[in-house]
Amino acid sequence: MKKTMELLKKAKEFNLLPFYLLGLLLVAFTFVLAIFLGFKNISQFKEKHSFILPSNDLLFDRQKEKKDAEFLISASSHLRDFTELFFAYDKKDCKLRVERALWMGDTSVEKIYNHLSNWFISIRQESLVTKIIWRDVESDIQIGEKKNNAFPFIARALLEIHQEREDKKTFELYLKGNLIEVSKNFPLNPHGLLICDLSYSKTTPTQ
Repeated sequence: MKKTMELLKKAKEFNLLPFYLLGLLLVAFTFVLAIFLGFKNISQFKEKHSFILPSNDLLFDRQKEKKDAEFLISASSHLRDFTELFFAYDKKDCKLRVERALWMGDTSVEKIYNHLSNWFISIRQESLVTKIIWRDVESDIQIGEKKNNAFPFIARALLEIHQEREDKKTFELYLKGNLIEVSKNFPLNPHGLLICDLSYSKTTPTQ
């Protein structure tokens, strides 16, 4: 304050008071203008970019959609791998493929394996070759909504069976059961899913 009074006194002595007051006005104007422009820039930035910032609900919905899509891909791969391992082989790799398939399901899969024990013996003794044919994987494998921590599913495929120098026979294969999420186990169960309550049917050969 003392310095300001001294400057005013000197400005008055040398008739510089108008210039001093003009300088003060310019400084004040510059300060106010800087504040105004700062607020304006912030407002324009928020107006320009706020629409691209998703709300918490929208972000949650997108994350859920992504997670659901990833689950469907994993579930379809799990069921496709299981079906091909459990039903498609020849006498050379039958045992190995079935053992891998058993890791992908619960005791219901083991019961089916025991029920088909004579079938697996026939594969080795009669040199049978089996093959799974998918007409359209996306429609052949259908996974329902989660109920009681399990996802119901159905899977349809063609089962082709033939022996050397014999005609091929084709059957309709139908699988039904539930999928539950478990810990991943590489390489035996890479998708972290387990097939439960499995049932299957094989219809008469199609013409």
